[in-house]
Amino acid sequence: MVLPFGWDMVKLHSLHPPVRTLPVAELRWQLAWKVWSHYGAPFLVSPVEVRRDPRKYAVQYARVMAADLAYPLYVVRWGSRWTILDGVHRLLKAEILGWDTVEVYVLEPEQLAAIMVPPTDEAMTKVGGLFEYLEDRSTGGLPEGSSNGDETTGSAWR
Repeated sequence: MVLPFGWDMVKLHSLHPPVRTLPVAELRWQLAWKVWSHYGAPFLVSPVEVRRDPRKYAVQYARVMAADLAYPLYVVRWGSRWTILDGVHRLLKAEILGWDTVEVYVLEPEQLAAIMVPPTDEAMTKVGGLFEYLEDRSTGGLPEGSSNGDETTGSAWR
């Protein structure tokens, strides 16, 4: 998911914060974000698009269906919402299978310092003016056409 910092996935996976259950509905909004690559180019396809057209996005759809729901998602409370740090493929699979809830590792905001990494020049070029755009949006940073809560992983810096 796009946050104003990058994070190290190895360090993230070394953390084992408390596990709890969250409703899929509280995480669903993140499925509208264009967070996945397509033909090697980042940020071109959203999980919603993959679900709507699994043939067109066969590589991402295969990753979704291979995702192991035995592993909790990693989330943090960011503002008024739960934000996924790792597990968007698992979330989409849970939604496709009709699950109402998923297990999540809940990071406390103070734990983020242990996993943050500075952005690289290459990553900043990829992301472009996204953060400035999001800061200017009155919708709370949702992509154009998204609703405000009824609708992904990794860092914006990779």
